[in-house]
Amino acid sequence: MLKNRKSLSPIIAVILILMMTIAGAAAAFFWFVRMQSELQGGTETYSDELSEKISSRIEITEAEGKTTYNLTQEDAWNANATLYLQNRGTKTISINDSKITAILRQDGNTVCSGVANVNPIKCISGCTGTIKENELIQIIMEFNATTCNANEGRYKLTLDFNGETSTAKEFDIKEL
Repeated sequence: MLKNRKSLSPIIAVILILMMTIAGAAAAFFWFVRMQSELQGGTETYSDELSEKISSRIEITEAEGKTTYNLTQEDAWNANATLYLQNRGTKTISINDSKITAILRQDGNTVCSGVANVNPIKCISGCTGTIKENELIQIIMEFNATTCNANEGRYKLTLDFNGETSTAKEFDIKEL
């Protein structure tokens, strides 16, 4: 009766179990290697981006503001900000007034925002060219009275240079 039953020999069963175990381990190994290389590639990309941001650093070293009478509008005062920018990074930063975004805030509220030389913000001087490593430049920005309504008080100005770098500084605007 036992002669008619067919079964695997113990040796063949062990060989099959070993082959399945090796195949499972190989699949897990290749999956792990692929995941590790993807994570490493993402880390390298992030490291390169971070290094680029660190090497691109502009600082507003000094800022002062004053109000000036708007000649085109009766009883209106524009606010001017004189800013001294210094490149604290290791990369030359290209500045162009059409690529500088400015946000003027008072007490956390946005008073005025926009791209330089597009109403309500006008760059009067210094907003073209480059800022080399450790170079200090002066720029003067005007905030239009009609739209900005920046009077005497404490303000925070944030500048973004086309996503390359950004900077911010608090300063006072004083009436003349």
